[in-house]
Amino acid sequence: MNLRAVGLDSRAPQPDAGLVVADNVVIRFGDVDAAGPISFSVMSGEFISLLGPSGCGKSSLLRAIAGLIPIASGRLSIAGQPPGEAAAMRVGLMFQKPLLLPWRTTLQNIVLPAEIATGSSGAIDRSERSQALELVRMVGLSEFADAYPHQLSGGMQQRAALARTLMSDPDILLLDEPFGALDEFTREALNEKLLSIWKSGATRLKAVIMVTHSIPEAVAMSDRILVLSSRPARLLEVVPVRLSHPRDPANADFARILGVTRAAARPS
Repeated sequence: MNLRAVGLDSRAPQPDAGLVVADNVVIRFGDVDAAGPISFSVMSGEFISLLGPSGCGKSSLLRAIAGLIPIASGRLSIAGQPPGEAAAMRVGLMFQKPLLLPWRTTLQNIVLPAEIATGSSGAIDRSERSQALELVRMVGLSEFADAYPHQLSGGMQQRAALARTLMSDPDILLLDEPFGALDEFTREALNEKLLSIWKSGATRLKAVIMVTHSIPEAVAMSDRILVLSSRPARLLEVVPVRLSHPRDPANADFARILGVTRAAARPS
């Protein structure tokens, strides 16, 4: 399907400006190429989805942006600096599983990044505690601040994990299919919660990059969708989503963009 025919711009942004820039990036594990070469940029103020089939290299790209794995070739930068060296930019990464410490309460799990940053296990100052309590409120867990992970539902655990990631006060939030294991109703509710936090301006977030293999989720959440090929991930298409929030799946424009994205993601 031709994107221009439905009034969308299919041109990818040039990899010469942006908060996050990937320029001909290749990620390799041994003799296996996991991703690339791939080029894209993420501008300040954008919510971007990396959409592609399972195993295509989406998570590897996210981990490279977080500075957790090296790239084999190309250039990858955050605010003009290599990942891990951009001192003025904080990057938060939320995984598919909540990974909460079972012996710590919800609040204690959320304050963990502050404890690690200060090197003071179990001791945080008043402002950090206030920040943590505000995050508990933002994710709707005020009544469960003193509950342990085994006392929380899967959706509640993911809310706590989101709050813990935000506790590090990141400029860039990286989401690796954070709600993919949840039922459809809980996943939709948490997507709405995430968007409300992103849109509220209550955090210092400048950009969100989310890995997903759900086309409806990508259309519901994103400003732009980067459609990736099967491994090694290459950029097939960039689909802009110029719809206001909240987005109604029954809306004709939503359905049209859904169709465009499906066509772009369909194996040739």
